[in-house]
Amino acid sequence: MTPQDELKAVFSHRNPIEIACIISGFTAHRTTMIDELTEKEVQDLLNIYKFKQVEKKKDLQQDEKACKSLRSKILAIAEKEGLKEPNSWEKFNDWMLHSSTLKKSLNKYNLSELKQLLKQMHALKTNNRKSAAKPMTAAWWKKGVENINLN
Repeated sequence: MTPQDELKAVFSHRNPIEIACIISGFTAHRTTMIDELTEKEVQDLLNIYKFKQVEKKKDLQQDEKACKSLRSKILAIAEKEGLKEPNSWEKFNDWMLHSSTLKKSLNKYNLSELKQLLKQMHALKTNNRKSAAKPMTAAWWKKGVENINLN
């Protein structure tokens, strides 16, 4: 594959006017076509745009790590609050589809949506803690069952 073909592949997702503007700006308005670029110009453009693609891949990997971390935090809170049972996903999935912020399953959330969901989980945790202080509420009974002393 020639360098011009590689550059065409890199620019394949862009429209022709945008490509012409990029090339024109890069060559100081000498040309607007990839085929009229010199070898040095082609290599320079390839170095610039391939570096950007590598950065995008790294960003995607970092986002995926962050999503994985947020999912594990959400699941930990859900287990502590009784939304998820240790060996079953059914109760948690039902809660996600009916009561979560965006009403979709956990694996369909993106990074910003996961941050919203984590905020909701922390609010749920706080509300349960406040509710457990009031006698005869479900949270109060649950807290009492957890704290039974079986001497």
